[in-house]
Amino acid sequence: MQRKLTDVFLKAVKPPAAGRLEIHDLGCTGLAFRVTSNGACSWSFRFRDAGGAQTRATVGRYPTVGLLDARRIADDMRREVGQGGNPVARKRQDRADAGGKTFAALAQRYLIEHAERRKRSHQHDRRNLAKHVLPSWGARPYASIRRADVIELIERLIGAGKPTLANRVQSLISGVFTFALDADLVEANPCHRLKKRGVENVGRRVLSDSEIRLFWSGIVEPERSRRTGLGLRLALLLGARVGEIAGLARCELAHIDDPAARHGRSRRRGSRTDATICCRCRRSRAIRSLNCCR
Repeated sequence: MQRKLTDVFLKAVKPPAAGRLEIHDLGCTGLAFRVTSNGACSWSFRFRDAGGAQTRATVGRYPTVGLLDARRIADDMRREVGQGGNPVARKRQDRADAGGKTFAALAQRYLIEHAERRKRSHQHDRRNLAKHVLPSWGARPYASIRRADVIELIERLIGAGKPTLANRVQSLISGVFTFALDADLVEANPCHRLKKRGVENVGRRVLSDSEIRLFWSGIVEPERSRRTGLGLRLALLLGARVGEIAGLARCELAHIDDPAARHGRSRRRGSRTDATICCRCRRSRAIRSLNCCR
């Protein structure tokens, strides 16, 4: 069936008793209006591809896409065909490309190309992304994520009573977009200069004398590693992080009897504090024991 379509006519079209009714628009070559027996209405554009085969491209559903918009889209497709293109193949390629531009794809690249290479906490990043970010953003194009989206996601975590986790997730999202910025995938980081929204309650715990005595004697008992126990003793004495103690080289423990070291010096070497600290009494004995432990 062919006729010049109008809005009045389209509103009056009745569904067929069975099958599908297709009406070709004489006002726009190739454009067709389709109505199914259950009343679903849509637009399509018919054309011949480079091989001469008749092909149909979907334009959109009616009335979401009106008559004027359908004709404009069909005109664009006709020009594309005239230039040797294929609207169906282009749409298929656009869908395939979109799959690589989702936040889920970006997060996977961040984990493989950055976190797993540079962060010991990459498993925490993977877990937080999977649990708190990807369920909301996984299928979204990463370029569509705005500052307001970040705030909305973070506020949900804060509303659930998890302000500390909210801040960690915000830092993670910022890291993902910083990676994307460095890789020239996005032009801006939606987290840039966004203040942490969660108010963290920092707990402070001070060991009592009896707890210190129990720790001191128990941490080197035979069922535990003596070397680990001595290292934890040293961490307690110096107030240093366990990671700093674990990273000490033997040469850093070799100068505890040097008078110049008795006043305690701290110097920065690379990204870790190289502590050559005054160690009298228990400190000196703990370091000597650790230095001799194999």
